[in-house]
Amino acid sequence: MNRAYQSMLEAGVVKKMSVVEEEIMKDVIRRIRKTGKITSTADWQLQRLLILGYSTEEIEAIVRQAAGNDWPDTFKLYDEVIEREYVRSRSMYELINVKFIPYEENYELQQITRALIRQSNDELRNITKSLGFMVDMGNGHRVFTPLADIYNGYLDNAINLMASGGFSYNTMIRKVVGEITASGLRTVDYASGHSNRVDVAARRALLTGMSQLTGHISRMNGQRLGTDKYEVDWHPGARPDHAAWQGRVWTYQQLIDICGLGSGPGLLGWNCRHTYYPFLEGISARNYSDEWLEEMDRKEAQRVTFRGKQYNTYEATQKQRQMETAMRAQRQKAQLLQEGGADKDQVVIAKCKYQAMLDEYKEFSRKFGLPEQRERIYADLRGRVAPSQRTYQKWQAEQADKAAKRAAQKERKADREQRQRSEAARRADMDKAAKSGIIETSSAKEEIQVHLVGKIDREIYKCITADIVTDEVIITDERIEHIEGRHPGDYQRYQQYIADMVLDPDYIIKDDRPFTAMVLKEFENEDKTKHFRLALRLLTSEDDQNYKNSVITFMKIREKEYMRLIKSKQILYKKE
Repeated sequence: MNRAYQSMLEAGVVKKMSVVEEEIMKDVIRRIRKTGKITSTADWQLQRLLILGYSTEEIEAIVRQAAGNDWPDTFKLYDEVIEREYVRSRSMYELINVKFIPYEENYELQQITRALIRQSNDELRNITKSLGFMVDMGNGHRVFTPLADIYNGYLDNAINLMASGGFSYNTMIRKVVGEITASGLRTVDYASGHSNRVDVAARRALLTGMSQLTGHISRMNGQRLGTDKYEVDWHPGARPDHAAWQGRVWTYQQLIDICGLGSGPGLLGWNCRHTYYPFLEGISARNYSDEWLEEMDRKEAQRVTFRGKQYNTYEATQKQRQMETAMRAQRQKAQLLQEGGADKDQVVIAKCKYQAMLDEYKEFSRKFGLPEQRERIYADLRGRVAPSQRTYQKWQAEQADKAAKRAAQKERKADREQRQRSEAARRADMDKAAKSGIIETSSAKEEIQVHLVGKIDREIYKCITADIVTDEVIITDERIEHIEGRHPGDYQRYQQYIADMVLDPDYIIKDDRPFTAMVLKEFENEDKTKHFRLALRLLTSEDDQNYKNSVITFMKIREKEYMRLIKSKQILYKKE
C-alpha cells in the first residue's frame, strides 16, 4: 500500500483524536483560569459546583462532537487496501491464465473487508470510552486518572492549594499544563492496566485492521495462483527481529514459524509496516537479492554519533518518533500556557524550547539521512507556535550564557574535588613516610616513598606566604603516578628540570589552593624553547612538621598555553 497515501488517510482519523485531546485540555485550562481571582478556600468551595459541577456531561459532549459516531475515513483506508493489494495482482493471474475475480464479484473478500471495517470502527469508539491523563494525584507517583477523577479530584486539589496560598496562579498553571501535556490524552486497557496516547491507539487500531486485510488478500491470491511461496517486502529502519526476515521469500508455514505471522510482535502485527505477496517460482523475480540485503544490513547496523550518543538506523527512527511526540507536547504546552493567561515570559520560554526541539529534529534527521515527518508534529493543527526569530536568538544567547556558567561551575567543582583528593593523598603519603622514619633527612631511604627533588628560595615564595617552614622540596610516588597518568611521559622525560623550576621560577601565578604556588618556567635547549608548569604545596607551621614542601603536579605545556596563563592569571612573582 502506498505509505504516503496511507499516512494521509490515517491523519484524517488521528486528527479527530487530536481535536478531542485539544478541546479537553483547553477545557481544563479554562476552568483553572476562572479560579484565578478566587482568594480563599471558602470562596473556592462556593464556586466549585459552578466551575466543576457539570464537567462530566460537558466532556462527553466534547467527545461526541469532535469524534462523532462514525469514522468515514476508515472506509477510504480499506478501499485503498483493496485497490493496492488485490487489484495489483491481476497481472499475475493473467500470466498463468487463471481467472481474476473483480472485487465487486468477490463476495468472500467483501465479507472479510466489512468485518474488519466494523472491527476498526468499534475499536476507535472504544478508545474514546476510557480517556484520562497520567498525573500525580498526590502520592508522588504518576498514575492513569480517568477524566471524571481529573475534574473531581486532581483539579479540585490543585485549586484548593492555589486558593489557600500554597501556590501562585502562575506556578499552578505551569504545573497543570506541564503534567497534562507530558501525559497527553490517553486511553487505557483496564484488563492489562496499560495506557496509550489516543493518537497512538487510533493509529494502531487502523494499522491492525488494514494489516489483517492485506494478509487475507495475499493468502487468497497465493491459493488461487497455486503457490505456497511469498516474498516479504523491505523497508529501512526495521526493528531488529523484523530485519532478519524482511526482503526474503518464504513458504506460508515459514511466514508463521519464522516471521511470526499471526502474532502481535510478528509480521502484520503491532505497528508492523511489512506486507507479503505471492511469489511464482520461475515467473516472479525477487525484488531484493541476498547480496543487496546483506549490504543494507551492514549499512543499517553502522552506528553514527549525535550529541555524544550513538544510533544505528533503527534506533535513529525510534529517536525521531520520540522527538516528534515531545514536540507535539511542547506545542500544546505553549498554546495552553498562553490561553491560560500565564506569565508572558513563561509563554516565550515554552515557544523557544519548542523551536530548539524543532532545530534539533532537523539536524538529527539530516545527520542520519532520514526524511522529516513533520505531519506528525503538526497533526494538532495549532498553526504557528514558534517565536519570532529575534526573540529566539535572544533566548539562545541567554541559554548559551547559562550553559557556559554551568560548565564553568562544574569544572570548578571537579577541579576542587581533584585538589582535595590530591591533598589527601599527599598527606597520606607524608604520614606513612613520617611513621616509617623516611622523612628525617635527605637520606638514602627517601626513594621508598618520597624523593627529594630540590630546594626553594623562601624569599621568592613569600608572595604565597611568609610562613614557610623548610626549603626542601619532595615528590611522592603517588604524585609521580598521578603525573604519568594525566601527562604520560612528561615526568620521565623532563624531571631534570624540576629542581631549577622550584629554585628559580620565571613566574609564580595565583592558585586557588591554600599555600600553593603555580610555577611557570621556560628552558632553552638545542635552539628549542620548552615551557613547563608545576604546582608546589608549601609547608607552613599549621601543617604536620614531618611534611615537606611537595610537588603536586608537573607538565610540559605549549607556548600558547604558557602565554595564556601569564595574560589571564594573577601574577604574584616575576623574575627580573
